[in-house]
Amino acid sequence: MTWAPVPTVSIAGLDFTDDALETVRIERGRTDVFAEPRAGYAICELIDLTGAGLGIDVLDTFQVSIADQLGVYRSVFTGKISDVSSSLYDSGEVSGVPAAIVTVIAVGPLAKVNRRNVATAGLAASKDGTRIAALIEDALGASWEETLGTWATVGSATTTWATVDEGLDLTLIDQPGVFDISALAADPQGYNPLSQAYLTSFSGRGILYDTPDGFVAYGDADRREAAAAANSYLPIPAAVIVSSSLKSSSSASDIVNRVGVTFAGGAAVYSSAESILNYGVLAREFQTNLVDADTAAAWALDYLEDHAAPILNLPQVGIRLDGLTDLDLLDDLIDLDVNDPVVIEDLPVTLGVTQLPAFVEGIAWRLNRLTAELILTVSDAELSIGSVRWDLVAPNLTWDDVSATLTWQDARSL
Repeated sequence: MTWAPVPTVSIAGLDFTDDALETVRIERGRTDVFAEPRAGYAICELIDLTGAGLGIDVLDTFQVSIADQLGVYRSVFTGKISDVSSSLYDSGEVSGVPAAIVTVIAVGPLAKVNRRNVATAGLAASKDGTRIAALIEDALGASWEETLGTWATVGSATTTWATVDEGLDLTLIDQPGVFDISALAADPQGYNPLSQAYLTSFSGRGILYDTPDGFVAYGDADRREAAAAANSYLPIPAAVIVSSSLKSSSSASDIVNRVGVTFAGGAAVYSSAESILNYGVLAREFQTNLVDADTAAAWALDYLEDHAAPILNLPQVGIRLDGLTDLDLLDDLIDLDVNDPVVIEDLPVTLGVTQLPAFVEGIAWRLNRLTAELILTVSDAELSIGSVRWDLVAPNLTWDDVSATLTWQDARSL
C-alpha cells in the first residue's frame, strides 16, 4: 500500500489546497533543550489565477492537515494569519487577467501570549504549572470588551467562554507542577505573560509550546521523568531517517558543574565535586523565580546531575514519510508532538552511538502534494530526566529488581 500526504490548507474554514504552490513550511517548539519557547509558525504561497483576490485577512484561522493511512485528516498546525503579501507575476497584458502569488504567514497561540499584559494585581506563590496556567488563562482568555459587549455578538446560543477563548485549554497544562515559584507583586503596568511563562517553565524545568491543533501546552519536569520511568519512547529506526540529516556531536559547553542560582530574595552557588575533579570548573549562572534557597538547591542538584558529563547530541532527524512502508509508524509520527519521548535505534556505530533515547524539542514539516518531510529537533534524554524521585518509582518495584550496586545518586531511570 502506498501513501501520499495529500495536505490540506484551510483558511477561515475554506479549503485553499488547490491554490497552494510548492512547499508548506511549518515550525513548532524550540531549537534545543536550552532555548526559550517560541510561537509556532507556518508559511505557504497561494496563487490567485482569477485576479479577483483570495479574500484572506490578517487574523483569519489557518490550519494545515495531512491524511493518515486510513485517509483521516490530522492537524499538524493551527494558528492565526499574521502577515499577507501579494506579488504580481502576470500583469495581464497577454492573458487578460492579472495574477498574483499570495504569501501567507500564520503563527501559533504563543504569539498572542506575547502581545498581552497580565497580572496587574500580582500572583500568589505557587507551583510552576499553577503559575503558567494563571498566566496563559489571563493572556488567552477573551475579555468582555473583545465581544463588543453583548452575548449575541459572541456567537450562537450554545457558545461558551471555553469556545470563545481560542488557544486556551487548561487541561493541557500540567498542574500543579514540581517546583515552588515566588509571588508576583502587583504592578499597574502588568507583566508580559510569555516572558513570565518562560521564566517559570525554565525554573520549573518544563517546556511551553504550541500544540498542532492550536492550543498552548506545558509539560512539567515530572512529565519527562514519568515517560522515562515507563519506557514509553517511540522507536524510530535509523532506516527511515534521511541519512544526510544524521550528525552526532559532543561539546564541552554541555558540561556544567558549578551553578549560581538567583532566586527570590537571594542567590547561591552549587557544585558537583566529582565532575569538577574530572573536567575542571565549568560554571554558569541562572536567573530563576524559585521561591527560596531549598527549592533552588533541589533545582541546582537536578541540573548538575544532568550536565555533569559530556553527552552525545543528535540535534536533528529528518524523515520522509512518503517513503514509509510501516504505516503504523507513519501514524505515530504524524501524531508526534513537542515533548514526546522517542528512541532513535540501529544507528551506525561510526556516529558514536547506536541507540539514543531522546525528547522532541521542536517539530518542522515540509509538505507538498507528493512528499512530506518531518524534521525533529531532539535532545538526549539525559539532559531532562534528572534524578529519580520517590513519587515516580513504580509502587511494585523492589530492591531485588535493581542492581545491588546502584545508589540513588546514580539512578536515572528504573
